[in-house]
Amino acid sequence: MQEEIRARITETEIKMKNVKKEAKRHDDNIEFYQNKINNEVKQKNAYDVSLQNLEKELRSLLIADTVISSLSGENAEKEAKLEIVEVEKEVPKIEDTEDGLQDTGDTETIIEEVKTISGIPIYDIKPWRQPGGVHDAYSINYPVEFEGEYYVSNMNGNTWSPRAFPTVWTKVSI
Repeated sequence: MQEEIRARITETEIKMKNVKKEAKRHDDNIEFYQNKINNEVKQKNAYDVSLQNLEKELRSLLIADTVISSLSGENAEKEAKLEIVEVEKEVPKIEDTEDGLQDTGDTETIIEEVKTISGIPIYDIKPWRQPGGVHDAYSINYPVEFEGEYYVSNMNGNTWSPRAFPTVWTKVSI
């Protein structure tokens, strides 16, 4: 019986040694992948900083381009203005009868005058909102409504509000 117990002790010790070896291998793998993840995070952070610096540089260049263009008169042809265009609309034909106004079931074409800025009807112009970066910034001639007034961007990559940086916006009188 004692031999059997000693054999089981030896067998258990061998199993423990193998389990410890496997646990050590897993610890080594975990350490390897943790180091790899840490290096990836460092690289990503470096790319993020680089991207922020490039966005700042692009903004500065866009401002410089706008200033140079306005000084040279290049933006004169891009001047924002209110335009009134005629739009054909199909509307229900209504007749005045003894019973009052009645829809005849037919339609008729009417011409309606619509105010537009940069080809966009006033009623479709959206309120200004802060862009998250250059990727969703306002492009040149893009109209916005800001504090009850209408403005058109004078530059591509415009991330400023008309109040914060009025020189990159043109106010459109309605």
